[in-house]
Amino acid sequence: MNNDNEKTLLEIEREELNLLVQRGFHFDVIIGNRKKTFKIHEPTLNVLDRISDISLDMAISGDEMNQNDIILNARKLVKGNTKRQARIIAIAVLGESYYTNIPILRQILNVFYRLKSRSLTDSFMHTITPSKLVGLTVSITNISNLGDFYASMRLLSGARTTQPRRESIE
Repeated sequence: MNNDNEKTLLEIEREELNLLVQRGFHFDVIIGNRKKTFKIHEPTLNVLDRISDISLDMAISGDEMNQNDIILNARKLVKGNTKRQARIIAIAVLGESYYTNIPILRQILNVFYRLKSRSLTDSFMHTITPSKLVGLTVSITNISNLGDFYASMRLLSGARTTQPRRESIE
């Protein structure tokens, strides 16, 4: 039975996603002998675009994993994609922290952004394990709020559910 007071699982999941998106999330890595904490917030459209650009290069063919030599194919995927995944995490961590509307300052900040991005990518390459990576990628995907982005695209493209239907002329 479902009372008005009881929340459905979908409503509870949506509330959790909203909290995650609003608050962001923290994760820790050990760099050298120090524990370092990083925070990831909901990405802006620019950050989402950069993450998506790298993600699209990580296509996995189903045929590759169905062949006899799965381990060899998995190693090829690791070889080609570890740096991309570390870079995605670095982009998500940096967010828009190096953005400004002032043109001259923007050029200077772009240099700092590239240096910091490379540094974080390198650090994540040496500190993040595959078991930690899966949790981070799920969290980054959730905080990216792709569902709301997709809904916005549908609304702006005119593919609305309230759009009048055209009657066919016979």
